[in-house]
Amino acid sequence: MIDKRISIIKGVLRHPKQALQEIDSAGNYYFGGAIALLIFWSIVEGVMGYQVIGSIDLSYGIKDALYTFSLTFLFIILTYYIGRRLKGIAKFRNIFSTIMYSSIPGDIGFSILYPPIYLMQNQDGTALAYALLALLGIGLLVTLPFVIWGIILNIFACSESHKFSKKRSFAVMIISLIITLGIFNGIQYAIDPTYFSWLMEDFPLNFL
Repeated sequence: MIDKRISIIKGVLRHPKQALQEIDSAGNYYFGGAIALLIFWSIVEGVMGYQVIGSIDLSYGIKDALYTFSLTFLFIILTYYIGRRLKGIAKFRNIFSTIMYSSIPGDIGFSILYPPIYLMQNQDGTALAYALLALLGIGLLVTLPFVIWGIILNIFACSESHKFSKKRSFAVMIISLIITLGIFNGIQYAIDPTYFSWLMEDFPLNFL
């Protein structure tokens, strides 16, 4: 018999409202599954990011995985505390679990983009490069519904755990995201002032 912490994933994808309500009502039980999801997607991000950038330094992939793990964890912590300040009643394990499970569609969507980007490495100006760019465009179209779906489920997850309106949930998550990105990018820039140079130098579409 499949563990319910795994089988509930199907419920999140097919019947998200009921599934997230169940996860929130049993946050302690699903917390282990949520941690496993965070570790899994962090590793995927590290492996895929390492391949896309094409770095010969394996430490880049490890850093990318740790970055994803830490950023996600901080985002959920802020969503919890800011929501509590705004009269939410969520317990940390509950909101952590609902947000991680509700993020599955978005995580799947972003993962779709990695293969064509990786294959475009070292294909500067070739016919294959343009074909892969077209594939990437298709990938973006496929990814967008998944990402939107994931955002909607994140808002519902926050609302379900904090027991307040969807509008307040959206505001809490936007504020949490801005603070999280500000903290992490600020730290990165303080450590390395050239941190943002990759946008111009390493972005894989520069082969055109």
